[in-house]
Amino acid sequence: EYMGFLCRMSDFNLLVYLATEPSLGVVRNDLPALFQAVRAKDAAVVESFRKSDAWNTRALTAASADSTTTAASAVAQWQCRLCTLLNPVDRAACAACDTPKGR
Repeated sequence: EYMGFLCRMSDFNLLVYLATEPSLGVVRNDLPALFQAVRAKDAAVVESFRKSDAWNTRALTAASADSTTTAASAVAQWQCRLCTLLNPVDRAACAACDTPKGR
């Protein structure tokens, strides 16, 4: 999981989303350090970002807001409230950003 989060954070589309989504102001201050860590493949710094209060507050808020399944629920998927990725229903957390699936 340690290197998995670095791999997920290396996704360009996710990084653009994190940088441009207005509702992520809590996390935005940490993005320059995250971008540099991703560029340097520094898993320890990326992991500290994942464990930060700012990231976890945002992730939990997104997960608890509503993990509503979308029209894709016909194929058993749920949409991540943080990055909007469609995940298989049996995943407990988003495959891209590790946000926990809502309750």
